[in-house]
Amino acid sequence: ALQGSIDGNLGIVATVRGEYADAIVHYTEAVKAYAHVRHKYGVSQTYHNLGMCHAAQQDWDAALSCYAKGEEIASDLGVMDVLANILVSRAAAQVHVGQLEEAEDACMKARRLMEQLEDRLGLAECRKVEGMTCGGRGEYRRAEEALKTAMMSFGALENQLGVAECELELGRVKKEEGDLETARQRLGESARMFVELGAAAEARRAEALLAETES
Repeated sequence: ALQGSIDGNLGIVATVRGEYADAIVHYTEAVKAYAHVRHKYGVSQTYHNLGMCHAAQQDWDAALSCYAKGEEIASDLGVMDVLANILVSRAAAQVHVGQLEEAEDACMKARRLMEQLEDRLGLAECRKVEGMTCGGRGEYRRAEEALKTAMMSFGALENQLGVAECELELGRVKKEEGDLETARQRLGESARMFVELGAAAEARRAEALLAETES
């Protein structure tokens, strides 16, 4: 179990640095270690982290596969906090592959759990994903409202990574809406914040979207 915890934490460090190949190795080793001692909570949580690692590389099928494994274990264990976080991450991945109804359903389930847990950060994540879902449907006004609400919640919690993610998604919405000037402002700000936070992969993603608005 200790080995699983160590590998899991090394995976988190590698993910933040954008060293995804190393992160996947560490997370995979963590799953093996936890499974060896039947530490199902650790397995479930690590599958969530592994899924987020794949999502950061935009490997959505692999991400969804990991979330499904983690979700099944968390449901069996009745671990509501882990289940809620997996559900909202799954919803975000489903938005990216166009599974908007499934994303909405997963996000709604996550929101109910977050409300029971009184998890303000989790509720902000849900609101962010709700905004992403609306954006995917072309409901740009609703998307902007949800993302701005999420961004305010992240700001109140002093979670700058969440703020930066909302800026990126607002930039994406404005880009799709055709308001390229506002999109550039949002994407530029998100890229700046990601760089300051040391989130290299997210910064590159924002910069790539920014470049698309300037081409």
